[in-house]
Amino acid sequence: MAQSSVVLKLRRLGDRVDVVADGVSADARVVSQSSSPTQWSSQLRSAAPLSLRRSQEVELLEAGLQSIRLSAKEQGGLELIVKASQGMVLPDPQIRVDGASLIALFARLPIQTTALTTRPA
Repeated sequence: MAQSSVVLKLRRLGDRVDVVADGVSADARVVSQSSSPTQWSSQLRSAAPLSLRRSQEVELLEAGLQSIRLSAKEQGGLELIVKASQGMVLPDPQIRVDGASLIALFARLPIQTTALTTRPA
């Protein structure tokens, strides 16, 4: 039986970023998660082992995300860790499974970190 390899992808839609683990099975689930104001981590599992050839890590600084890392864990599971940039607060994501993709939706992220804000005098 051939296994497809899981790939980390990002989608940016306005102030929302979708962190996508593409290539998982339709029964993939987040079996545990933890969060702090600056980090969200989760353990992903499915009935069949999830195949990841090597750890994958990306950043999306313009959305306030310092790093997004997907790595293999023991017994065919995966770990997904999202870290906010310094000074940013990371909202808790909504989790969805869409066919062969597990998606963590992070809403209300900054549109750009270089935006200037003014306060009334």
